[in-house]
Amino acid sequence: MGSSRKSYVLTSLWEDEIDMIKKRILPGILGAVMSWLFVPNALSATIHVGVSYQLLPLGDSITRGDSHGGYRPWLQQMLADGGYITDFVGPLTEGSDYMTDKEHAGYGGYRIDQVDAQLNSIMGTGPGVNPNLILMMLGTNDVYENYDLANAPSRLAAMIGNIYALAPDTHLLLSTIPELYPGPGNSLDPVVDWSGRVQYFNSSLPSIVNTYAGAGRNIALVDLHGVLGPSDYDDGIHPDPQGYYNLAQGWYSGVQSITGPGPVVAYTPLPASFPMMVGGLSFLAVVMRRGRKPRRLRE
Repeated sequence: MGSSRKSYVLTSLWEDEIDMIKKRILPGILGAVMSWLFVPNALSATIHVGVSYQLLPLGDSITRGDSHGGYRPWLQQMLADGGYITDFVGPLTEGSDYMTDKEHAGYGGYRIDQVDAQLNSIMGTGPGVNPNLILMMLGTNDVYENYDLANAPSRLAAMIGNIYALAPDTHLLLSTIPELYPGPGNSLDPVVDWSGRVQYFNSSLPSIVNTYAGAGRNIALVDLHGVLGPSDYDDGIHPDPQGYYNLAQGWYSGVQSITGPGPVVAYTPLPASFPMMVGGLSFLAVVMRRGRKPRRLRE
C-alpha cells in the first residue's frame, strides 16, 4: 500500500519518567526531607529549650528610641540569633514597620519619679504583661534637669523596690546612664559639668544593686556608660544608629550574664532513613540531568 518505507511510532521515555517521578517518587522524597528538616528531634541540630522571657524595656526616650525603635530591633535580632525566646512587653507601641515586636515602656522626657508613678499601669496593661526580665535605664532626665540630683539614687532605689513588689521574681538589669556631650546645636549648656553629674549618679548604682542582690533579688548592673563615644550621638543626649547598636550589644551581654550563657541545647542523632534519603536525592539529580531520549516502541 504505497511507500515501502518503514514507519516508526516514537514517543518520549523522558516524559514517561518525569510523569512517574512527579506522581510517585518525588512526593515521597520531598516529604521525607521536609520531615527531616522541620520535625523536632528528627535530625542532628541544635534545639533551644531555653526559658521564654517577657522582656520589658523600661526607661525614657533612649529606651523609646528613634523612629526605628532605637536599640530594640537590634536587641531583638541578637536575642533571636542567640536562641532566646522573648516577647517584648509594655504599654507603648513604637518602632519601624519591620519590627514585629514593638512594645516597650520608654517615656520620653520622664524622670525617675514620673516613670515610677506609671508602674502600676506599666506592669498591668496589655494581654499577659507580666515581665520576668526588665531592662531598666533611667535617670538621664534627672541629670539633664538637675532635678534634686542628690536624692535621685534614693528615688531609683525606691522605684526598684516598687518593681519587686509587683513582680517579685523578675530579673532586673539596671544600666548606668550614658554620657552627655554638649556641642554646637544641642541643648546642653557647655558651662555645666555634665560629666560630673553623670558620674555622680552612676557611682551610686553598684550599692543599690548590691543591696537588692543581698536581699535575694535577681538583679545585676550593666555598664552601658562606656559603650558610647562622642561620635555615637545625634544631639549629645540621644544615640545615633551606631550608638543604639552599641547599646543593643551591651544589653545582650547583660542578658547573657543574668540568664546564663544561653539556652540549653539538645542534640539528637540523624534518622535511620538518612542514607535512603540521600540516595533518593542522588537518583533524582541523575534523572533530572538526562536529556530527552526517544524510545522506539514499534516498527
